[in-house]
Amino acid sequence: MRAATVVAAAFLAVAVPLTVVTALRPAAPEVAAPVRPTATPAPFVQRFAEQPGVRPLRRRPSPTATLAVPAGVDGCDHSYGVRGQCVPNTYPPGVRDRCAWLRDHGFLATPLRVTGRDRQRLDRDGDGLACDT
Repeated sequence: MRAATVVAAAFLAVAVPLTVVTALRPAAPEVAAPVRPTATPAPFVQRFAEQPGVRPLRRRPSPTATLAVPAGVDGCDHSYGVRGQCVPNTYPPGVRDRCAWLRDHGFLATPLRVTGRDRQRLDRDGDGLACDT
């Protein structure tokens, strides 16, 4: 009987943990469908708008005209380079060679075209490219 008990104990030691492990395996999680709102919530209205005698302002159309900004307000001379490129109107004190300063600061990595008046006299030979000589 002792041999049968040892065999049964060995069988149970192997079979029972497998059964327990398989039974304890977590089930696949259920994925819930996303919740979508059924109605648009009401807009939040500030309390001061509910005061007696207060009426809402009339609706105005959105402006469509372009805004005219005077030249030089941003400190750039837009007569040089491409749109969005800012060649400065003024240079730091002590700068004698503007082309060298522009070259040192990466403005001349590509040819710098003169698109308007050459106010800073950077196009010495008049070919439409600034600081190319």
